[in-house]
Amino acid sequence: MMLGVRIVNSLGLTGVAFAGYDVGGFVGDANTKLFARWISIGALSPFFRGHTMINTRDSEPWSYGEEVEQISRNYIKLRYQLMPYLYSLFYEASQTGMPVQRSLAIDYSFSAKVYDHQYHNQYLLGPFILVAPVESNKELVRVYLPAGEWYYLFNGKKYSGEQEMVLDCPIHRLPVFIKAGAILTMQQAKANTGEKMEELILHVYHGSESTSFTHFEDDGDSYAYQKGDFLKRELRYLPQERQLVLEKAEGSYLTPVKKLKLIFHHAEADSISINGSSLKIIQQTHSLFTPLEKYDPINDPESMGEEEVKWVEVDYSLERTEIRW
Repeated sequence: MMLGVRIVNSLGLTGVAFAGYDVGGFVGDANTKLFARWISIGALSPFFRGHTMINTRDSEPWSYGEEVEQISRNYIKLRYQLMPYLYSLFYEASQTGMPVQRSLAIDYSFSAKVYDHQYHNQYLLGPFILVAPVESNKELVRVYLPAGEWYYLFNGKKYSGEQEMVLDCPIHRLPVFIKAGAILTMQQAKANTGEKMEELILHVYHGSESTSFTHFEDDGDSYAYQKGDFLKRELRYLPQERQLVLEKAEGSYLTPVKKLKLIFHHAEADSISINGSSLKIIQQTHSLFTPLEKYDPINDPESMGEEEVKWVEVDYSLERTEIRW
């Protein structure tokens, strides 16, 4: 499993963006913890599938018991939620060669810790998601956070970069961090990729530096995008102006998206304006995961974790949209 992570990181560096794992392994039998951890890592990779061979045990998530099934469901649903982000990353790979799963050496070339063997499994999924894969038989892992500020995916806790830290890594929580300033394009979890996205969800993580992300859509099925039937728009986060800008969409693709949901993490905002119109912002407890039904309430009282966020929902417009708070 861990060798596979390093291979996919290396393949990205050689220009092969579409690579991933036979989750659960191909030869031999995985145990429950190994399969659960492999699912969580595979869900945050470019290519994700479960696979095995003849004369080995069944390797569907439910084959490993109720707990593993719930863990698998959480990470598979997370992948479906991230599909707009992943699809945009593949568009970028097709245009520039930038890998989807990125060795830390790409963005942090001059950080000596990136080349430390303790951290050679870590990688970025796109520009904003840092994944620290860890073996299934470990409960603690040493993680290196590069320069910047980072938020722990499960509870939103903020960490300063350029530090090493030891982190709990129970089998249901793979160490994942979101970079400050991130703009994550997401959707509601789907049963399959054939279901249309009717609501675009932007998770915006407060940071001190400006960032941008190119969102891309097409029909997901044909070559019509080669004739201009696509939608592309630049998303820009400008913290000094307390502003998020969605530039006017390019291309002729008629998106099925009708609603835009903005979810702000750690933003100091009580109200928001969109193209000059003021809206009340809503605060609530949020999690990208479903709590496990059976867990140890003493040693792990948070299960999958949650955090306080602020959000607002509006009609989706393809024209230039300025959001201020």
